Amino acid sequence: MKNSKIEELNDFLRQWIIEKDICHPTLKEGILYALESGGKRIRPTLFYTLLEDYQWECSCSVYFAAALECIHTYSLVHDDLPAMDDDDFRRGKPTVHKQFGEDMAILVGDGLLNEAMELAMIGISQMNPEKRNGGILAAKYLFRAAGTTGMIDGQAMDITAGASSQDILLYEKKTGALLGAALAMASALVEGIEEKAEAFYQAGLLLGVSYQMQDDLFDIKEDFQEYDENLLKHLEENAEKYTEKCKDEVEKIQGDFSQLKALMDKILGRQE
Repeated sequence: MKNSKIEELNDFLRQWIIEKDICHPTLKEGILYALESGGKRIRPTLFYTLLEDYQWECSCSVYFAAALECIHTYSLVHDDLPAMDDDDFRRGKPTVHKQFGEDMAILVGDGLLNEAMELAMIGISQMNPEKRNGGILAAKYLFRAAGTTGMIDGQAMDITAGASSQDILLYEKKTGALLGAALAMASALVEGIEEKAEAFYQAGLLLGVSYQMQDDLFDIKEDFQEYDENLLKHLEENAEKYTEKCKDEVEKIQGDFSQLKALMDKILGRQE
């Protein structure tokens, strides 16, 4: 089911942009290029998996999933810019600013962020009136994660500290926030209870920390860097610690979330 949902999301995103009345052809091409860069769609997969555990279906869900992926994609486009991480390639392809220019890359990122807002609002409008408060709560968590206390704050910290700083707060904000939003959004749409959505958001923050700790480990090993054995041990222990913390947080939440737990195991085992 999840694979079919992601295929549906990919088709939806492509058609959404193609049908947009974007006059500048390079802007439209750049947005499509960014959205179709070959990512794993981990965030919408988390979102759909939790909805599946809840056994909840609604045509509005694709709008929220698309909003989530637009925000993630915008953040990558801007992260790659020369003033930020200054990356020339992402997933084996030239980054947006290398392909279309730095000026157009800024506009592509801005465009994707604004598309996310429109998509979320349409998603809310398609919900039954008695459920719309849950949609508003879902949008709140999405834009909180993307905003000045979430990803933007994390990127500002990253500029100062560096991506491999082992700074737990940085990892929570830059990576964990949007993972948390994916889970909080699903919970909010179904239950509309802020306390429950917040519990899932916190679990996502911990998932992001564990994921980034493992990334640091892989970077060291893949780059054949000289490294301190104590640092390696520290990273391994922290990755394991935050993996267990993440699982514990989900265990505390009332409900059967077996598919979500299995997906988290795959993500943290780099099997997804």
